Amino acid sequence: MPRRVRLAVFDLDGVLVEEKSSWGYLHSVLGSRGVVEERGYSKLFERGLISYSQWMELDLRAMIEVRGVVYCRELEEAARRVRIARGAREVVDLLRRAGVPVAIVSAGVDLIASRVAEELGIGEVYVNRLLCDSEGRLLPVGIEVVNPL
Repeated sequence: MPRRVRLAVFDLDGVLVEEKSSWGYLHSVLGSRGVVEERGYSKLFERGLISYSQWMELDLRAMIEVRGVVYCRELEEAARRVRIARGAREVVDLLRRAGVPVAIVSAGVDLIASRVAEELGIGEVYVNRLLCDSEGRLLPVGIEVVNPL
C-alpha cells in the first residue's frame, strides 16, 4: 500500500540555498570569519566543551567585536543576497502542488531561512533566532531552536 507523504522537511544551508553555512556567510559579510576560526569555537562545541547556545553567543560576540556595532538591517540585506539553490524552487513547488506541506529545519540563521521560506512559499520554519535591541543592533545572544547535533 503506498504511503502518503505528510511533510517534506529540508535543511537550509547547502540544500535550499547555495551557501554551505548561514553562520559562515554572515561571518564573511561582517569580516569576522578569521576571528572565529582562529579562536576555534566550532571545535570547542564539537568536543563538548561548550553548549550550542554558548557557541552562538561567542560567534555573535565576535561579529560585534569586529564591527563595533552590527545593525540587524545589515544582516537582513545580506540575507537577501543569498541565492536559492538550483532546483530548490522547482522541488518545493512540485511538493506544494501535490498537497505536501514543506518545512525548513536548520541550525542556520532565521534571517536567511525566513526570507527563503517566504520566497519559496514554505509554511513552517524551525531555525535559530538572532535578537536585536530596540535600536536595531544585533545582540550578543540568540535563541537556540535547532542544535546542529
